[in-house]
Amino acid sequence: MGRVARKAQSLKTAQFFLADTASLWHSSKKTSGKFSMTGTSSLLLGQKYCDALNLDFENSFRFQFVLSPEQRRLPGFGIRRFADRYLHVSPELALCEITSVEGTPLGLLLGQGVDADGNLLKDRHRLEFSAYDTELADKLENWVKWVSGRYALLLDLPTQTPVRRAYHDPVGSFGLVYDPETRVLASSLFLCLERDIDPSANYRPHDDVMADETISSLLPDFDPNLPAGGYGFGETLDARVRRLLANRYVDLDTFKEHRFWPGDEDFEPISMRKAAQIITRRMRQTMSALCNNLDGYFAISGGRDSRMLLAASPDLTDSGIKLYCYANNYITTLDLRVAEEIAEVVGQPLLGQVPDDGFRGSFLPRKRRSIPLRHQFAISTGLMHMGDDWWQRGFARKLDKGGVWIRGNFLEIATARWWPRRPGTYEEDMDYTLERIRVGLGDDADRARKMEQLRAWSKSFEYDFERHFHDFTYMDLTTAPPMANFHGYNRMFLVAPGSDRLIFKTAMQVPARQRQQTRFYDHIMNQLNPAMHAVPLARPVAYQSRRQGVNATHLLEERINEYRQAANA
Repeated sequence: MGRVARKAQSLKTAQFFLADTASLWHSSKKTSGKFSMTGTSSLLLGQKYCDALNLDFENSFRFQFVLSPEQRRLPGFGIRRFADRYLHVSPELALCEITSVEGTPLGLLLGQGVDADGNLLKDRHRLEFSAYDTELADKLENWVKWVSGRYALLLDLPTQTPVRRAYHDPVGSFGLVYDPETRVLASSLFLCLERDIDPSANYRPHDDVMADETISSLLPDFDPNLPAGGYGFGETLDARVRRLLANRYVDLDTFKEHRFWPGDEDFEPISMRKAAQIITRRMRQTMSALCNNLDGYFAISGGRDSRMLLAASPDLTDSGIKLYCYANNYITTLDLRVAEEIAEVVGQPLLGQVPDDGFRGSFLPRKRRSIPLRHQFAISTGLMHMGDDWWQRGFARKLDKGGVWIRGNFLEIATARWWPRRPGTYEEDMDYTLERIRVGLGDDADRARKMEQLRAWSKSFEYDFERHFHDFTYMDLTTAPPMANFHGYNRMFLVAPGSDRLIFKTAMQVPARQRQQTRFYDHIMNQLNPAMHAVPLARPVAYQSRRQGVNATHLLEERINEYRQAANA
């Protein structure tokens, strides 16, 4: 889809919103120091921080939204009524209206989703369910279980007792947050708050955030002895705002969370061959829907996850999706070299991004140019952190704005990377998991409290502990803390096709040991593209080079030459 088509789609999206939004746009005055609530009650915290840091609000919160009881003045955002509330949406966030078979509106999908039949959900999607079906809520929930991508789904069902809910994608990569007191639902923390931050008793901002004098001068006081970042178990930097965990929805009337998956799902073991067939079919469906309908970039590397997706992709010759890789440190130079080889397998050009002064260099002429980028990342993510090296050194600024950014995240489920290498006792499993789920850990008392949270979570639903404890901790808990970071990389809209319950469920039906040994990955790649499977992987070569005491770049070239000779034999 080209620029003209994308503009036409934006115009269609705009029709969903109130026509007179110009009068609702607001240019507020800058403040200095910590925020005073006096006289600024109509502004969200994100607006106040943008003013104080001289950031553009619409750019800072691109691809985000707020659902609020009050109508707000958010610069550039569209507004419409939804579920007796006001939905404020970035004009660049894709929106699809979900309707019944009769055409009755049932809800809105914000972001990018692909349904179980391989349809990209865009503009308006008509379901086969009647608005008068007494089981409408259950049927719609069963439908959304199998929608992959990165999205929020807001429901307002016309049932006798109104059903109003917010779901998100299978691993929660859209990152919904909500305040039960104010009844605001948003994509990130600073769009959820009108008041100042009520400091968490369990976490403080990351050191890089606190080290920024401008931002730290705006913050309330945090206990310096608390762990930095890693907001786990649905907690955020604010004591009263919750992050919606994966596999749950939040009721928009009571603002209580409810788990809806796995429920009574069947995880009976199946053969690797059959499981690979199911997963490869689903990957092909999803990649076809994304690559044949959208513009943007597909980030490939020297690893396994993006390789599976590329092998499942349709012919990209006429697609609006470009293959992309970058090098910003030594190991990513190996990734880039392997990416060149797998791009050649599918006969597509690769945009390889390296600064003119080498992988340690920058695309910014002066280091101070990174300050607005750092501030924007921090504000758009709710102070998760200031952005990674790729963001701060201006790589994103050299890429086309808008469109999607396809990534290989979450496919570690196929290789069980988050499982321990050896079976352990229950207590050993719990200790191992607490260290692995990316939760900030402090002193002994803090660890004990978070261990109790982990134990409570582990007993909150039914599953086979020995077979799937580490799978569910990966899906529910490990992926959750960093998900708000996706809102920071907002030059494009990030989408990970691996956020898919059919992929997760099917992989979990294969024993973890077979996945860890990459035997299951081998089955998937041999079904998708055996030639691509034969291309060397970057990190195993780097590991071998350290063991052998040789240069990794030279060893990788040797492996690539061996692969080419075998392919041409």
